[in-house]
Amino acid sequence: MQKKSELFIHVNLIYVFFVPLVLLGKLIRWTILYDGMIGGAIGLLYMDMAMGIDLDIDEEGPGPILTNIILFLNRFGVSTFLQFEIIFTIVWNFITFLLLLKIKKHLTIIETIFVSLSIIVLNIFAFTLSKEPIQMLYFLLIFFILCKNSFSGITKSILSIGALLFSAITFRTYFGLIVLYMWAAQVIMPIFMSKKRNLVTALTMLLLLSSLIYFSLLTLGPYLPVMSGEQHSELVRVRQQQDRLVARTLISASTRVDTFPWMAVNYFLIMLRLMFPFELLPFGIQFFPYTLYQLVITYIFLKCLASYRENPPSVNLAMFIYFGFLATSGAYQPDFGSWVRHSSVLFPIFLVMMKIRSVDIDTARIKKVY
Repeated sequence: MQKKSELFIHVNLIYVFFVPLVLLGKLIRWTILYDGMIGGAIGLLYMDMAMGIDLDIDEEGPGPILTNIILFLNRFGVSTFLQFEIIFTIVWNFITFLLLLKIKKHLTIIETIFVSLSIIVLNIFAFTLSKEPIQMLYFLLIFFILCKNSFSGITKSILSIGALLFSAITFRTYFGLIVLYMWAAQVIMPIFMSKKRNLVTALTMLLLLSSLIYFSLLTLGPYLPVMSGEQHSELVRVRQQQDRLVARTLISASTRVDTFPWMAVNYFLIMLRLMFPFELLPFGIQFFPYTLYQLVITYIFLKCLASYRENPPSVNLAMFIYFGFLATSGAYQPDFGSWVRHSSVLFPIFLVMMKIRSVDIDTARIKKVY
């Protein structure tokens, strides 16, 4: 039986439009989103904190890695936010372009849209004076682990977990939760998917699993040696106090949150809202690209989940890492802006999930290549 022809786009089109997409992202950042992205940029505070200026504010600092980068560049006369942004933009887009040189030569329409949107979103939210470029380094490390053909599936899993724990120890503490959610999904999925299940059932099972873990952290957190009292308080505060009302895209409570059981129900609904952020569309046309971007990521995740039994081990491992990140974000992300900023740096992981790091497709299936 002859395979159905499909429409594919040659990756050269991405290479040709790479710089225009970068410029489009920066144009959106410095015009339409200027007030939020530039006027209130956290990087401005990081500059002052790194220089040792006491701002007397309750804000987490840039951390030792970003601080050292700021101080190092400052020795060469880099002192303004714009100068830092230009350097971060050039360096990280160069790394991203090198990454794209290694993907397969023909992309589907969805893959082309995703890569294009990723370039735009990364340049709006991530490639600037912020923690996101540093966080992307850890996911790049995991990317190379997943793409190492000489490693077994177990080795890749152990090394990926090690990289995530290293990230939690050296950078963002709450990223340790990714390992917990990822491990739980890895354990239960082979059992649950031993028989063919439909996608809705599989997704519901994962969301219920993550909600149960979240409820356990709320109730048992103070007694766990791996969770400090401050971390538990923050876990509760993000959803109960809602003290960031200035954020236009605040992730408000879906239910009452005065008890831990209701917080777990709210968490389940927030996970769905993160995956399907249609509620942002009434805020204006500027939120359409972000909504589309997140819907494409959700499509990638659900497609991976649906083909779990046929996926290569590296693809399933990448899917579990993303699920762990999604579940952790449901617990800690205060607003949709923070969510897209943090999730955009998983771009290398998404490349593995989409299998566009695999061998090139059979050219006989190509209907038309642009």
